[in-house]
Amino acid sequence: MRSCLYECDVMHHRLSPKKHQFRYRIFMFAFDLDELDAIAARIPFFSRNRRNLYEFRDRDHLPLDHA
Repeated sequence: MRSCLYECDVMHHRLSPKKHQFRYRIFMFAFDLDELDAIAARIPFFSRNRRNLYEFRDRDHLPLDHA
C-alpha cells in the first residue's frame, strides 16, 4: 500500500498587539485513490461513500477524468 498517515504539528506565535501562541498535534491522511476500497475494508473507522468517523465521499471530489 502507498497510502499513509502523517502526524503533524500546527503552531501559531504572535507578538503583538497581544502575545499569544499555541501548538497542537494533528494527523492527515494521504490516500492513493486506487486503494480506497482496500483501506475501507481493513480500517473499521474509515469508509467510502458510507457514514463513519472518517469517510471519503466520491461526490465531494472531481471525477478522475476531469483532473
